[in-house]
Amino acid sequence: MKRINTSFLIVLALILSVSITMSNPSDTLNFIVDNPTHSKMDSLWVHEQLSSQQIETDTNILNKWSYNSDSIPSFQDSIIAERLALLDEHTPFRLDYNKAVQRQINIYANTYRRHVSKMLGKSNYYFPLFESVLDQFDLPLEFKHLAIVESALKPHARSRSAATGLWQFMYTTGKIYDLKVTSYIDERSDPLKSTIAACEYFTFLYKMFNDWELVLAAYNGGPGYVSRAMRKHGVNDYWTLRPYLRKETQNYVPKFIAINYIMNYASHHNIYPTPYTFTQAETDTISISQSVTFDALSELLDVDVETLKELNPICKTNLLPVSKGTTASLKLPVKKMALFINNMDSIYAYTERSQERYVSVDEPISHRVKNGEYLGKIASDYNTTVGRIKNWNKLSSNKLKIGQKLIIYINPDAAPKTSNTTRVNSKGETLYTVQVGDTLWDIARKYSGVSVAQIERMNNISYRDIKPGITLKIPNTG
Repeated sequence: MKRINTSFLIVLALILSVSITMSNPSDTLNFIVDNPTHSKMDSLWVHEQLSSQQIETDTNILNKWSYNSDSIPSFQDSIIAERLALLDEHTPFRLDYNKAVQRQINIYANTYRRHVSKMLGKSNYYFPLFESVLDQFDLPLEFKHLAIVESALKPHARSRSAATGLWQFMYTTGKIYDLKVTSYIDERSDPLKSTIAACEYFTFLYKMFNDWELVLAAYNGGPGYVSRAMRKHGVNDYWTLRPYLRKETQNYVPKFIAINYIMNYASHHNIYPTPYTFTQAETDTISISQSVTFDALSELLDVDVETLKELNPICKTNLLPVSKGTTASLKLPVKKMALFINNMDSIYAYTERSQERYVSVDEPISHRVKNGEYLGKIASDYNTTVGRIKNWNKLSSNKLKIGQKLIIYINPDAAPKTSNTTRVNSKGETLYTVQVGDTLWDIARKYSGVSVAQIERMNNISYRDIKPGITLKIPNTG
């Protein structure tokens, strides 16, 4: 038997040691291990939340009727109507049962069974968040089902008309409710921020219509469209108005009622949850003060990039940007939160190197106009607006030249503010000079407590009259 050279073993051990250190950045950074007492406290809190948030997913428990796996039960209309009546007792929505609702229930209970199964599983993650925000706004909790109608609980869902997110906000409506869109982020895809915006919109629509079914119709078709239809046909309730609405809006309320029904009676129809990867209780959110990349976080925290993207759908790329002097929210699995908190400074320092290929969120981009490009296309490419580009580059028209240099800000808030737009005259009135790209919404939001309607009344104008250079009086709300 040959002797093994001990010198060779020592060298081999050193090589292996170096390779392990190089492949595991957390070793190189001397990561701090979590305090066992703190870890136990976190575990207890997660367990406490799970006890109230976790839905039953065991088919053997849910299948009280011993259905075969391929069985599709059917029920008489009277039974479904009775079940809806029970749900109707606990909500301000009118959960009527009629032919339109029957058709939608049949679709979900028969054709879309797999879809319903996935929604049941995903609801375990999204519904606790929705319910918490809806409760804060004192809104009916049944609104949570509307996100299924809108997006199938997909935060990146995007319609043909470019409505985006769980609640399908158009760019302009999202802007009204402070949902930012840049080349790196889209807050319409942020579950918390978009839900807050949706609740603000629901509240506004209820003040306008004072009827929950009309609120739903207006959310789909637009408040102006519904209001005009009501005025034209002299009706004031949804079901009487329904025949005069476009087909999508006609089906919208029946779909909402059907989803309320099937999500509550899925197991009666032999439909059971498809388990979803996450629950709210098993994730946590922290404010960060510096930009981080998912690649670096994945490497340091041992969390795969796809999980980080799933938990932080606001990000369009693998960068979670943080502007100077601000913070951003990062969502992580609870089990990784302590590691992040205990080693935050080291993680920031390490991740700075992985951000080199990303343009700083606060720095402008220089874009050279290419053949075939126009302002609308360039604005779309950078997820900004034509008005902003014209403002940043002091353009008085939409005409561009090939090779022309344009300045684009990924973070619109980092763009230099236009000066001398506001002044006070001798009467003490505040005057605003309209800039290129301004809308009445933009102008109203510059002044606390001022609404678009107030500006229109004070200046006897409408949004169509807004042009660069004109001067508007701003109401005094002090």
